[in-house]
Amino acid sequence: MRVRVRGAGLRLGLLGLLVTSAVSIVALAVGLTHASASGGPGSSKHYVATEPIVVDKATGQLRKPTEQEISETIASLQSLTSDGAPVAAPTVGQNGVSSAPVGPDTTGVMLARPNADGTWETRCVFTMDEGLRFLGVVEQS
Repeated sequence: MRVRVRGAGLRLGLLGLLVTSAVSIVALAVGLTHASASGGPGSSKHYVATEPIVVDKATGQLRKPTEQEISETIASLQSLTSDGAPVAAPTVGQNGVSSAPVGPDTTGVMLARPNADGTWETRCVFTMDEGLRFLGVVEQS
């Protein structure tokens, strides 16, 4: 099955929906400094934020997330993303319409991160690793 988006109005409507979804996920993903997440029985992975991706409510300035914010983000990404199965890349047709194959097990998660200029960057991710890369969170050895 392929999903096709046509027309500027539909694109803007979908963008609005995606941004709304992103804002709710950003509430979980807007800060990352140090966190732990279970990597299976007897193991624990530790993550650190490399970028300030949280807008401080008091000052309006960007900051790195707290340990709690990182933990919540990791837990959310683990529950919302796929197990790392490859996702086919989108194709662009002659008419400029972008489409991608979507299967029953394909679940995309819309993430957003703030930019220093007050704008937001969004991305739809399909795996936890992809989401962590977008948010600037890395596993600490």
